[in-house]
Amino acid sequence: LRQLAFAELCREHQRDCLVHVLFIMDSLAAIGSLPNTTFVDRAYVLDLLLITFVTGGLLGFAEDALRRNLEEWRQKRMPPVASSVEALQYAVYSQLDPEALDLEGHIEAALLLLRAGIFQSVALVHGVACSFRERGLWADEAPGSSPASSSAWSSSASTSQSSSEGSSDDGPVSKGSTHDMLLTEHLSKRKASATTSAARSSPGKDSELDDGPGGLTKLLSCVCCFTGDASEPKGGRRDNEEDLISVVHQCIQASADHVLRRSVLYQFVTTQVLTGRQGEVLLMYSKILPVAQRVLPSRGGRGGSSRVHCRSYSMDALANLDGGTIVGPEELLESFGPHAPKSRVMSTNSKSGEFFFMSADSRFCVKTISEHESVLMQKMFTAIEHHVRRWPHSLIVRFAGLFHIDVPRTGLSQFFIVMRSVFDSDREIHETYDLKGSMHNRRKKEGEGIGKDEDWVNSKQLLQLSEGNRREFLAMHELDAELLRRFEVMDYSLLVGVHRVSESEDAQVRPQQQQQQQQPQQ
Repeated sequence: LRQLAFAELCREHQRDCLVHVLFIMDSLAAIGSLPNTTFVDRAYVLDLLLITFVTGGLLGFAEDALRRNLEEWRQKRMPPVASSVEALQYAVYSQLDPEALDLEGHIEAALLLLRAGIFQSVALVHGVACSFRERGLWADEAPGSSPASSSAWSSSASTSQSSSEGSSDDGPVSKGSTHDMLLTEHLSKRKASATTSAARSSPGKDSELDDGPGGLTKLLSCVCCFTGDASEPKGGRRDNEEDLISVVHQCIQASADHVLRRSVLYQFVTTQVLTGRQGEVLLMYSKILPVAQRVLPSRGGRGGSSRVHCRSYSMDALANLDGGTIVGPEELLESFGPHAPKSRVMSTNSKSGEFFFMSADSRFCVKTISEHESVLMQKMFTAIEHHVRRWPHSLIVRFAGLFHIDVPRTGLSQFFIVMRSVFDSDREIHETYDLKGSMHNRRKKEGEGIGKDEDWVNSKQLLQLSEGNRREFLAMHELDAELLRRFEVMDYSLLVGVHRVSESEDAQVRPQQQQQQQQPQQ
């Protein structure tokens, strides 16, 4: 938030510095998210930043200033890697074999070049910050925001300088960066379980995750459909749930607000500062940065009495999927903003402590998840984002982002995921089926509202689709399943909602169906 506030100040008083601040802000956010991503994703993200800002000429550095790092990066670049943002295709990177290629060397060279670029930009920004401070524009405590001072830039400069002088023994992702230290501090507070320990790996190696029963695969099959009212919590649990809901709302609000403010800054730069080709490239980049960890201090709890450390992951890129109309920041603020009604608890697990919330307007659901699940989600986000961008009719649930909240006063430390509800529709859903394609133990239990495969077959349900829609539906389902297979996720479901058409609706719908059937197939 300090960097964002400083960027907004540069927009008003020092426009030529704005690109550098955005570069620093996004680079640190990307570096902070790298440890839990694959080698392929690290290479893609780092190359995207370098090709956009450093080699693309947006920062205006003389090549001599970065010559050694540039030469090393160019020597270790993969042959298929493009030289422009438009030609930089994630699909090409996803086909690279980390074992056959020296991806680790490529990543290390890219990271050193990026940090060298950060150091150059920080030196420039630090001088501007000192000038702002002398003019009374930038104080140690910025009104209406978190504490900010020019020292933030000088500390970043020293970190970048030390990182650019040599590689770390810990692998391509050094623990010296600000975000890495914050992440290490957070992880040290949590009790390591056997599952969590297995999920963590050295920053220089990809994790081999065992997605056991009830893990993330259950999350992927959960698409926010509920029948009946939530049970009323008993005793002191209600107070804890209200506190958690309040903190979750505050974190989502802060994250959505950050996405909006960042978008405004990039729009300003690409229309008022940069012109022509450079502006187009930067605007394109701003919508596709796949991984970014944003640290957003806020206040939460009932009455805003607790200081909350919130982290959001990959929200910038996910917000731009589907034209930004499904899980964009505006939609999130409508459902979780300061004027939105409080979310309602749909279910809890007393053993694991997990909660399931639904926004009051039923458009979004929130599920608390384990640290193990959060690691796997971070590994998948880049692939999911590019999959949905390439196949907009994908049936995979739309994620709004992954978040982590830490409330030092209460000791609360929790990851949660926000998803768009599949059944966000004006039409009432009368029956719901969770289908896996298996008849083994696939019958709903007494009291459950959602049917399963046996119930679907026994009730003689069928999906009646036109031949064109049938082919498209099967092809999309196969592509989605292949994406999940790549991450060894196998426990997923197809959720089917049944709306029973009334006679009045039938009279309106049937003429439209007949007209569509009479139209020639393309």
